[in-house]
Parts: sequence; C-alpha cells; structure tokens
Amino acid sequence: MAEGSLLLLHERELFMTDTPSIVVKAEDLLKRCTVLHPKSTPDMGLDQWLDLSPLHFYM
Repeated sequence: MAEGSLLLLHERELFMTDTPSIVVKAEDLLKRCTVLHPKSTPDMGLDQWLDLSPLHFYM
C-alpha cells in the first residue's frame, strides 16, 4: 500500500488516528449514532446488526 493511502475495510468501520481532537457544538450534530466493538454486537452478528440502521458503526 502506498504511503498516505487509506485502506477502507468497511464503510462503517471507525478507527482512531493521530489527528488532534476538535470541539463540535451540540447544535451542529445531525443525529446520534451507535458505535460498538465488533465482538460486542448482539447474538445476530455484526453484518445483521449493521443492517438494522444506517446509524450503526463499529470500531
């Protein structure tokens, strides 16, 4: 993989970076999302859990 390129394994996978945190005003937030560790999903499994809502993500 070339330096500076980004590997996306799944469009809903979130990951930590070295980018400094930013402050966002609460009124600028559009919707609440749910983020889980992939091993913390309900018995149905990660893919089925992600299919339940476009606001479900995993880390």
